[in-house]
Amino acid sequence: IRRGQANILGTIVGVLILGIINNGLNLVGAPFFLQTIVKGSVLILAVSLAVRREEIRFF
Repeated sequence: IRRGQANILGTIVGVLILGIINNGLNLVGAPFFLQTIVKGSVLILAVSLAVRREEIRFF
């Protein structure tokens, strides 16, 4: 893992997105294990995209 820069706006947007996803899954009555899988997948995707963006910017 490389050293990065903190981004307050990005953090707030990420928290809001995860909150919306969590609320939506609760409203549709999704089981807890499915909520965990979806939220984990979103986090993995976000980190993967951030790393990929840094790799592209590096070259």
